[in-house]
Amino acid sequence: MANDMDDRLSVNIPVATLTASNSLLTWQMKGRLFFDADRYPAIRFTSSRGGGAGRRTFSSFWDTSA
Repeated sequence: MANDMDDRLSVNIPVATLTASNSLLTWQMKGRLFFDADRYPAIRFTSSRGGGAGRRTFSSFWDTSA
């Protein structure tokens, strides 16, 4: 039987695809104030470990980088 704590997950999100509740916040999010899409076009979330946390639920610990 596999150990859930050995499971890994990696997610890459293009910063250009991010949207917020209003256009000003979207613009700020993509600019130097937050993610700086010109210098860092993608955000990467990588789990360091994780596992089942209940029915249809997954718990994970994340490392982030831009």
